[in-house]
Amino acid sequence: MLNWSQKNFNRGEAAKETFLKNFLNVQPFEERKSKKLYPKKPANRDVFEKRLEDLLSPSLSAKELIENIVRAALEVEFGSTFTLSRGFDKMTGAIADAVVTNPELRRQALAIASLYISKKDAQSN
Repeated sequence: MLNWSQKNFNRGEAAKETFLKNFLNVQPFEERKSKKLYPKKPANRDVFEKRLEDLLSPSLSAKELIENIVRAALEVEFGSTFTLSRGFDKMTGAIADAVVTNPELRRQALAIASLYISKKDAQSN
C-alpha cells in the first residue's frame, strides 16, 4: 500500500507527463480547438443580410417590413424549424407592433429596410 507522499508523487508525475505531452502538441491541439469552436459555416450576419435582401421590397407597408426583419432575425438565430412552431406569427406580430409604436425603434428598423431595399435595387440595375 502506498503512503500519502507516494500517492501525491505519482499524481504529480502523471500531471507532469500530461503537461509535457500537451506542451509538445500545442499546435495540433489549438487547431482542433479552433475547428470545434469555429466550424466552417456562414456567419449569422451574412445569412441575415441575405434573408433581408430576399424578403424586403418597397411595396410592403412599414409593419410588414418590420415583421419581415423580425422574422429573418429569429429564423437566422433559432433556425427555420422555430418559425414553424405554434404562435410564431403571433409573436412576430407582437414584436413588430412594439417596434412600430416606438419612434426610435421604428426609425432604426425602417432605416435598415431602406438600406437593404436600395442595396437590392442597386444590384438588380
